[in-house]
Amino acid sequence: MKRIIIAAFAVLAIAACQKNSPVENTEGHLSLNLTINGLDTKAVKTAWETGDIIIAVFDTDLSDKHLELRYNGTSWDPLWSAGLEADLIARGSGKVSAVFVPNAVSYGQEVEGVSVLYKPKDSKGNTIYSYSLKTDGASYSISGAVLTATLNMTLNTNEGVQTHFYIDGISGTDYTLHAELNELWQIAFGRFYDYGTDYLTVNGGEYTYTIPGYPISTGVEFSAIPSNAGTTIHYVFTLTNTTTGNSYQYDAGVKTLNGGEAIKLPTFDGEAVTPVNWIKQ
Repeated sequence: MKRIIIAAFAVLAIAACQKNSPVENTEGHLSLNLTINGLDTKAVKTAWETGDIIIAVFDTDLSDKHLELRYNGTSWDPLWSAGLEADLIARGSGKVSAVFVPNAVSYGQEVEGVSVLYKPKDSKGNTIYSYSLKTDGASYSISGAVLTATLNMTLNTNEGVQTHFYIDGISGTDYTLHAELNELWQIAFGRFYDYGTDYLTVNGGEYTYTIPGYPISTGVEFSAIPSNAGTTIHYVFTLTNTTTGNSYQYDAGVKTLNGGEAIKLPTFDGEAVTPVNWIKQ
């Protein structure tokens, strides 16, 4: 029998680990007694959502296997790489690293470097550029057939702290955002692996004036590192629907953007008879 007990907490929430009594290992399966702390993304997202995926790797010589935790709306469902549970039961304790990327709809094992390769894609197969959360080298222990660990998921700042732009009233991945006179560094999570140093890395990215969005809650978010962070300049944003080709503009005036901010731009009203915020171009 598989059993999983996982506590998931929102922004900065802290609670004691849930406990469950040791169970007999009659089928070679592990129950999970995990505490997952933190969703401090610096973005609009403040709660786990259905479909969110956390990938965990265990120990240096077991990093060619992984555990997928997929959120079902109330708890996390586990999916183990073949043989990993038996290996962990035989080991008894060790280190676990984990990563979360918004809207990560596909990933796979990379033989080279025994790493897990993330491939966050939208419905058209385009790369999703966004932030990631990570845990580096947390301790785990196994008693009976219960694996206990605490995953403190913190913002991955390997490439810097991103600024997030959120627009409510639109949905899906058919939108891009252009920030006039301001280049934006868009980052795509590449892979993570464990070489004994529990090292997680972000790969890929480029400076551009236009960044793609990804769905969050009832709107769309655009994440990037502004080249003019900390500088006061006049910002004009252009929102484009890549399916229809329609573009809408919002003049934000003189602003100073800082890394780590979550900026809520006006709710989209460009289809209104007389739009106030987003003016069709």
